[in-house]
Amino acid sequence: MASNSKWKRNVLNIETKVEILNRLEKGEIGASPAQFYNVGKSTASEVKKKREITLNFVSKLDSEDGSKNRKTTREANNVLLDRALYLWFTQRRSKGDLISGPLLCEKALELNDKLGGLADFKASTGWLKNLKSRYGIRELQIEVKSLTGGKNSACKFTETFLKHVEEEG
Repeated sequence: MASNSKWKRNVLNIETKVEILNRLEKGEIGASPAQFYNVGKSTASEVKKKREITLNFVSKLDSEDGSKNRKTTREANNVLLDRALYLWFTQRRSKGDLISGPLLCEKALELNDKLGGLADFKASTGWLKNLKSRYGIRELQIEVKSLTGGKNSACKFTETFLKHVEEEG
């Protein structure tokens, strides 16, 4: 009598899919990467078939951290809002501004209205968690000192640079 046990479903993350694609590009046969990553040949074939989708998705990622554990290439419901909000976030953070979760949600609602987004959009805590996951945002509030490096770092760099210029001419 045949057993009813099924194969364990092994879902690969984006990073592994790219590694499989690289191995296939180098001329390896589909079974070799499949065995190496402990997946079926059909999984490697499926990764190869969706090559363009995967590589296109990876090229749009803003953060390496966000892609390491991610397993799907599904984007946000409102991609334009997502990208506009992330651009605003990175600009503000580069200026050294502290950005809290509620402030980010407030800005998301404002941008949604300006961009003519969904009327029923709610910047909930779940939405915020997913946004942070998509872009690899770990800490919303960080000290300004860590962004700027502080006055001491600038002085040390200047001294080192001047010594180097004097030595090298």
